Amino acid sequence: MKIQPRIFIPVFFLCLASLACSLPFGNAQPAPDATTTTAPNQDLTSAPTVVFLTDTPTLPIPSETPAVQSQPAATAETAQNPLGLVVLKDTDFPAGFTALDANSQQQIGVTPDSVAGLFQGTFSQAKPSNYFVFLNPSPDTYQLVMGTLFSPLTSKESDAFDLDLADPAKATKSFTSGLGNNADVLTTANTLGEKSIGFTFTTQANSITLRGDLIMVRRGNVVAILLTMYQDGSKPPADLITLAGTLDGRLKTALNP
Repeated sequence: MKIQPRIFIPVFFLCLASLACSLPFGNAQPAPDATTTTAPNQDLTSAPTVVFLTDTPTLPIPSETPAVQSQPAATAETAQNPLGLVVLKDTDFPAGFTALDANSQQQIGVTPDSVAGLFQGTFSQAKPSNYFVFLNPSPDTYQLVMGTLFSPLTSKESDAFDLDLADPAKATKSFTSGLGNNADVLTTANTLGEKSIGFTFTTQANSITLRGDLIMVRRGNVVAILLTMYQDGSKPPADLITLAGTLDGRLKTALNP
């Protein structure tokens, strides 16, 4: 069955909201229930309600190939902010992927502000940065990849994160509690950063089973989060473990120049 791109976005937000509520850092807002969700930080009087388990969602999807998002260059500004270059680039992805620019992100409701809104109250002072979204729009190999950094974590938050990940199976169950009990640990993700975890899960959207892979990496006072979604049973064109390793390598370089 060819994938319907519109079903990805509500599930995508549900996954992130569930994760935000499960992180051991603070008091995030409860995750939305498993039947309805709206893009965060939108006017609820005009934003569409999306019922993704029974109806076809109405969130807009770009009808044309999204514009390529420009990649940050090494400037005086990034020299003062070494994390500025800790992103994934077009060249990190196989053919068929496009970086979504701000207009395309707005079209599908997956923007830095909407994602940041899900994590509001999770950290005491860490803020999201370096947000990126890549899309393979082919109906046969549709895949959405999103990533962002949170920094700076306090020492207590870093300790809490490491302690929570001491039992990967328990942590995975906690992080995916809002998505069902069918999550498994990605054991190959536990060698990244100073502490990391990865898990894979499935969830139903209409008659299609979606698979999500999520990886979190802590290095220093930074946590990197990467999430991908694609149709279950298909091999994703971009491997999240490989992408996370690339991102972590850039983070290591930035923190230890």
